Amino acid sequence: MAARSLLLKLEGSGLIRIPPSLRLSVNGQRYQIPLPAHVQPIGGTLHDQQPLKVGIVISGSAMAKVFQPLLAYEH
Repeated sequence: MAARSLLLKLEGSGLIRIPPSLRLSVNGQRYQIPLPAHVQPIGGTLHDQQPLKVGIVISGSAMAKVFQPLLAYEH
């Protein structure tokens, strides 16, 4: 699976093209969910991002609609 992950990263960078997988990913969604278009990468250090706010994301809430695609994309 590590080799496939590397190939997918190379393909994502536009360096190679690979055929579609014959089997579903163990994760099932990792490579099917695109990063939401409105999301911008965060740059700088953690100190630059202060103050941080930590909260609970409630299923079905507006925040969950933002959080769930990001979580699916990263994990």
